[in-house]
Amino acid sequence: MPTKELLITGAGPYGLAAAACAKHLGIGYAMSGKSMEFWRNQMPKGMMLRSGGKWHLDPFEIHTLPRFLESKGIPPERAAPARPEIQCRNTRRKGFDEVQSIWVLQHTPCETLGTLEDVLGGNGIEFKYIATHEGEPVPGEMADKSGLIVMGGPMGVYEYARYPFLREEMRLIESALKLERPVLGVCLGSQLLAAGLGAEVKKGERKELGWHAVALAETAAQDTLFAGVTTEFWPFHWHGDVFSLPKHAVGLASSRQTPHQAFRYGKNAYGILFHLEVTREQISQMLLDFADELREAGGSTSEITEQLPRQLPALQEIADGVFGRWASLLSVI
Repeated sequence: MPTKELLITGAGPYGLAAAACAKHLGIGYAMSGKSMEFWRNQMPKGMMLRSGGKWHLDPFEIHTLPRFLESKGIPPERAAPARPEIQCRNTRRKGFDEVQSIWVLQHTPCETLGTLEDVLGGNGIEFKYIATHEGEPVPGEMADKSGLIVMGGPMGVYEYARYPFLREEMRLIESALKLERPVLGVCLGSQLLAAGLGAEVKKGERKELGWHAVALAETAAQDTLFAGVTTEFWPFHWHGDVFSLPKHAVGLASSRQTPHQAFRYGKNAYGILFHLEVTREQISQMLLDFADELREAGGSTSEITEQLPRQLPALQEIADGVFGRWASLLSVI
């Protein structure tokens, strides 16, 4: 296996062509999930940076590839079968001619997109957080947004009086469903999606916090997002409420404690109660922000953190695939 000495900063058509070139030449490479804007702020236009033993190449500046080849002593003509300017001559470039953009409803500072942000950025998809916990108004319609992600939070779906923005979120979810735009609900977001589809959302018998095994249903084997995922894995959980399976929805996963952990409605609306998106930093912050909740539930911070090295890498590998396939459902509006 060649050393990954080339980091291609972007996974749009030009990035994929640059990857094909590297593969053709036997050069080890990795695709970065960082957003295009991140890398443009890191390097002069048309230039490369070298750090940590890797070359960082911006595939949107085609002439940087010959510079990399020159640094390796490789004649440019050797790359001709896969050079980006040949493969992508007639390709419209995401981020320039086409932009996919989505809303992200956020309910608490620590529950962000997490690894989902890298997947979206790597696919050239723009996103706009709507910080409802800070009083930012929920959009009244989807407009030109390609999809909707609804993140987790400490409130309950039924707490409309205390959190009036929840009704506005339900209306936005309904708008996305009517327009058949992809929807992804995580934790509270899955509960809001389920409620919007007529399912019952209520407090569970006890809270499910920390690392708990999830088993995929047989239906997951044919599902767009979960096909190919191992039938049992250990995601991170932080919820006290549960939902019934919405009418006409397909159940995809369960845990020993919770019969409905994930579902699909239609072709592109997904509710996932557990947390696939978490990073080490997110988990650490959740343990701080929700320490009282964990203590009241009889949970242990040390038990959760001790399992991080074993559970998180495998979870993030699954998350990359699942979220990448969800991103593929988006289309330019």
